[in-house]
Amino acid sequence: MDAALGRQYSEADVFRTALFYVFLILFVPVAAFFSSRTLLFDALLGLDTSTSTLYAAVVTVLVIHGVLGLYVMRAFREDSKAQKKD
Repeated sequence: MDAALGRQYSEADVFRTALFYVFLILFVPVAAFFSSRTLLFDALLGLDTSTSTLYAAVVTVLVIHGVLGLYVMRAFREDSKAQKKD
């Protein structure tokens, strides 16, 4: 229970949210790396291995920032909802 805000979160809700973002942070960047390297940079653009790996790493960093941004937005949204109810 968040005593300052008067809200109560069930353990299942907290666990489900944390697990969702753990999967996003772990698997989405890995999938973005391999799919962009294989499909976009190797197959479609025909770049050599080192160049396609470098560009795929840049795509992965951008995806990680996007996923972390989603997590931060979710945290701020929950905080603002709690403040509006007061």
